[in-house]
Amino acid sequence: MAWVPALSSIWDLKSANAESRKAVESCRPLTIDGPIQLDRDPDVTQILLLSDAFGIDELVALQLVQRGYFQVGEVSAAAGGGQLLEDVISCLQVLAEVLEAQLDGRAPASWVPPAEQAYIQERAAAVPSADSLPALLVKRLSRPLQAHIERLPALINSSGQLLDPGQAVGQIDLLLAQCLLLSLTLVVGQEGSVLDLAEPAFGLLKDVAARRDRAHIAPLLELCALTIVLPAGGQPGADASALAAVDAAAQALPDGACSAVKLAWELARAADRPARGPLKMAAQKATQAGALGHLWRAVLGAPALLRGPASLRVAAAGLVHRYAAALLGSADGAEVLAALIQRSVAESKAEFGPEASLVLASRAGTVVSKGGETAVPDDLSTLLHLFAATLAISPALFLDETLREEEFLELMSPSGAGRAQLLGRVPSVFVAYHAVLAAIASCPDGARSIFVQLSAEHATELVGWRHIFEALQQLVRRFDFPAGDASGARHAEDALPPWDTAGICAQVRLVSAVFKHGAAGEVPLWLAAMRDELGLSSVWDALIQAMCCPVPQELKAELDFALAALARLPDVAPLALQRLLAAIVPQGRDAASQPALPHYDLGYQLNEIEARGGGRVYAFVRQGVEFKILFD
Repeated sequence: MAWVPALSSIWDLKSANAESRKAVESCRPLTIDGPIQLDRDPDVTQILLLSDAFGIDELVALQLVQRGYFQVGEVSAAAGGGQLLEDVISCLQVLAEVLEAQLDGRAPASWVPPAEQAYIQERAAAVPSADSLPALLVKRLSRPLQAHIERLPALINSSGQLLDPGQAVGQIDLLLAQCLLLSLTLVVGQEGSVLDLAEPAFGLLKDVAARRDRAHIAPLLELCALTIVLPAGGQPGADASALAAVDAAAQALPDGACSAVKLAWELARAADRPARGPLKMAAQKATQAGALGHLWRAVLGAPALLRGPASLRVAAAGLVHRYAAALLGSADGAEVLAALIQRSVAESKAEFGPEASLVLASRAGTVVSKGGETAVPDDLSTLLHLFAATLAISPALFLDETLREEEFLELMSPSGAGRAQLLGRVPSVFVAYHAVLAAIASCPDGARSIFVQLSAEHATELVGWRHIFEALQQLVRRFDFPAGDASGARHAEDALPPWDTAGICAQVRLVSAVFKHGAAGEVPLWLAAMRDELGLSSVWDALIQAMCCPVPQELKAELDFALAALARLPDVAPLALQRLLAAIVPQGRDAASQPALPHYDLGYQLNEIEARGGGRVYAFVRQGVEFKILFD
């Protein structure tokens, strides 16, 4: 691990001042080692350039330039600036490791100095004072290092290599935001309120939302704001003037990306306001602006979160799950849910229209407008996808010893007829509901729970193993052209409408999740039970027959993933591979000599993969890796 300075330097960097500047310009400043002699050029020139670029004390800049010289043999602001950025990054990595360890309930890594660990624990326990760790991090984020960094022609790290300034400063911002979210997660629920941070956090979020160079940390700062203001985050004890100041800061946030945060503040204030109007209006405005979709796509799907530590993702998932539950459980929650359902029903016609592919893709999260915002307002499918995203990250948010699929069905309608209507007539809701089930199945306990729920005894309207495999069998029958009938096979992909493709993809995705995450000792028993219950020759045979059909490539990709999930089982892989190899036609064939089903024209499929690329490539290779036919 690189040299780690005192963590306090993260927020205690001295600012430039006239006395230090005068000392440096004299060419004989007094340092901790005594007076030293500087040359006007390059020494003084480079020291002042570094001080101006980062807004730091000139004597601190002198020390950094000296260290840069010892590291790379060059007197330059570039080398000194590299030392500064490396120091801050190293400090923040220590801070992040200690906070992650506290959240995970483990000891920090051995490279963390004990003194730094003690300092962090002291600052973390200072809530709700201005010296608390969250407060210090908010202040530090409000003073970015980007000030005049463009004045430096380059930066040089300790190895003598060029360091991209924007990338380094961006990494510092990212680490600061991650540490802020971790520290807030640790203190929420403890004695003492963090509501004092709401106003500066809102101001910081407003500033970041307007700056492209800091856009990558906006999702983390939104999560920080939600942590502060959600009811469970604690707001009692604030006086009227403080609440009014936070109100004003919340109103100053831009709509769109910050709609979810503004709605969270209204949820936090709802308990203090007897009138229900403000929350209802805020919910209508936020869902119209796509607040739930933004949380699902742009926040939980943000690279800053996905590439961060697992503990950060779990904390974010729990927070967003609590946010959605608080919204539905509020006094206006029933009306909010009814409005989402009504919007799904009202807009379902577009899912069967000429632009069905684009509409369904936008509601499934695969197509978004410029800037990452959702293309459509929130509806029931958005809410379900949001729950699915949280559960995929942390299935423990849902699982217990009971079968609770009914909770998500009840979001649609208290009656079975109402549920069947939504699932059967609104493709986006059907897809989103299966996404929820697949998310629950993303761990062994969840996979077992979903397998049982989809069996004949527990299956619900339009959802169950029988319905899934009957859909695949109907698909095969749809494309069961006589041998040599080229006219039908040539246009076969066009014969499957987008809404059917989306629905079957969602069903096969659920099959993949159950088989992939189920315990290896249990899945063969499930396969045997499904074979007997559904009257199948085998589950993999049904998947392979569907793959042999000229269906859209996105469906072939999902079928590839499902077969790859089965191929991880030692007892199943040889049987599935034998059936797959029997279906392959190794040589390419022209359209006039199409083989009868079930055959898998490997040459045609490889050409399609090369031409279209995308997810099908990964799915096909994943299947090949599992079967060991691509590399053996």
